[in-house]
Amino acid sequence: MLISVVIPAYNVSSFIRRTLLSLLAQHDKEFEIIVVDDGSTDNTAITAREVFNENGFANWKIITQQNMGVAGARNKGLVAASGKCVYFLDGDDYADVCFLNEVESCLRSNPEVDIVCWRYQTVDENEIPNGNYNQESKPKYRSLTGAEVLNEVLIDKRLRVWTGSVLYKRDFL
Repeated sequence: MLISVVIPAYNVSSFIRRTLLSLLAQHDKEFEIIVVDDGSTDNTAITAREVFNENGFANWKIITQQNMGVAGARNKGLVAASGKCVYFLDGDDYADVCFLNEVESCLRSNPEVDIVCWRYQTVDENEIPNGNYNQESKPKYRSLTGAEVLNEVLIDKRLRVWTGSVLYKRDFL
């Protein structure tokens, strides 16, 4: 398996269905989803289980733990991940239907990379776009050194990276 999607989830029962359905709508179903319920006091884990059962998706895990914060939940999911790469998606976020195909294509074309990042768009609670990031006209795939990335992020401010816009090789982490 190439990609493990780790979703730290704390009291996101009203969002987790949309998040999971966006992943289950991917064209390629060869990935795993790990939901780490980080001590939720709502129905987050129940809702996630219902979505998986309703859609017949087999490659999933729900891990329940006492609240350890988002970093603790991500770390727990990373330990449980079996994919060569890991992607952290928050429980109230969602992905485009072609997302995983695009990322896998990039990984297959560039097997030496440790990190892949991409453009993203933010939306409000009504799914109305309120920000596009890294939308300049650039080549579809670029390979950068660590120094080049730091320059683009910190100096030129042409590259914005957010937890949900980066995929890592698991052995790199």
